[in-house]
Amino acid sequence: MEVAAALAQAVRQQRMGRNEAQEADQEFLDDWDDFTRIGVTGRLATRAARWRGDTTCGATTLCSSQPRWRGKIRSKTQRTRSCMEEGLFLRRLREEFPDVTWTSHRYLTHGWDHAVLILDEALVFRAPKAQAYRGGLANEAKLLRYLQPRVEVGIPDYVYESADGSFAGYRLLAGRELDAATFGRLSEAEKERIAEQLAAFLTALHATPKSVARECGVPEQDPRKDHADLVRDTEALVLPRLAQHEVQVIRAFLTELAAEVKPTRPTALVHGDLDGGHILWEKTEQVNIIDFSDRSIGDPALDFAALLAYGHGFTERVLKRYRESRDEGILRRAELYFRRMPVETMTDALHGYPCTFEEGYAEFRARFDF
Repeated sequence: MEVAAALAQAVRQQRMGRNEAQEADQEFLDDWDDFTRIGVTGRLATRAARWRGDTTCGATTLCSSQPRWRGKIRSKTQRTRSCMEEGLFLRRLREEFPDVTWTSHRYLTHGWDHAVLILDEALVFRAPKAQAYRGGLANEAKLLRYLQPRVEVGIPDYVYESADGSFAGYRLLAGRELDAATFGRLSEAEKERIAEQLAAFLTALHATPKSVARECGVPEQDPRKDHADLVRDTEALVLPRLAQHEVQVIRAFLTELAAEVKPTRPTALVHGDLDGGHILWEKTEQVNIIDFSDRSIGDPALDFAALLAYGHGFTERVLKRYRESRDEGILRRAELYFRRMPVETMTDALHGYPCTFEEGYAEFRARFDF
């Protein structure tokens, strides 16, 4: 334990018998380990739904029985578990950083990889939902420290890191999530400013030496394996739920996508999830980028894919200002990856991740022009 935690432990031992204090400490550590090993609200319920495997034509009751992560009502059991995890997170934070104080907080669990505490709308603390991500959080902080002086957009600067790597915190980055609807209401001048900042950010990010990325534990993608996994899961899970003409469209698309899966293609450090939920836009016309959990060494086209939600013309505008070397097919691959996203969402939902089959299906219908 760090010095702060050891001091807190000593105070407790003075207030109760030494054996009782040790038992309480062990119970707390066991609870925290369960939190990061099993995950946060809804994962057990999601597994149960997946194991039950109830399905209907064109959709699935599996998804409708999953917790609704985006503002919808959860069961009493799920709310109770969430409150327990929230209290555990707060207690762990006080143990590790006794000098951090706050008067209000928000606890967010809708993210895929991390639970989040926001303190006084000023500090953000993130805790991986599984032990496998613990080392990843420390490596993410290390990489972001390298990027800080090299990018002009705002990115998280982790000033708090727990001794065991189970959570970390940074000062809140201002701005509103730049979803497609918000983007559509901006002026042309604002859109131009965003294009300039995103292009500069991606230029700097993709220019990061891969040796630096590897030192920060960034994984390398295996595009052929990833595609093979997607084809297998789509055939087994998604296609049985679709109409025949939809099956034909997806199979043709997967064949088209396979032709672009080339392990010899140049790669770079990529953000990996640069959608509107991770791009913040504030009134001072500053872009801030958050959530580097899906960083990897992969095809640079991946970071342009989600930008297509803002329109083809905007993505081209960003690419024109992008200064890193690129091949002629980068926009075409970005378009393929953009269309791949709803297929991945449908498979992810059926694997129990916090999304729904219906979301992916609706995006599939829209992006494939049904």
